[in-house]
Amino acid sequence: MSELNNLHNRVVWFDMPMVDLDRAIGFYERVLAVEVDKQCFDGFEFATLANAQGNGGCLVPNADGVSTSQGNRLALHSSISA
Repeated sequence: MSELNNLHNRVVWFDMPMVDLDRAIGFYERVLAVEVDKQCFDGFEFATLANAQGNGGCLVPNADGVSTSQGNRLALHSSISA
């Protein structure tokens, strides 16, 4: 993770549920002006947003997760050290 992100950003990863993965890839590539890579792991397709600077996210096909009662999962960075 870059030093800037380590010091200032608390959200370091997110998972966003999608109904249509290919449509979401095109949308986020245009709106955020970042590369979005479609990937497959153990037969499960998903897409990751470019995260060279330390913050990134994943588009996850999950129609059931797209609702007002569910939403994105966020991974937060903690600067607490033991």
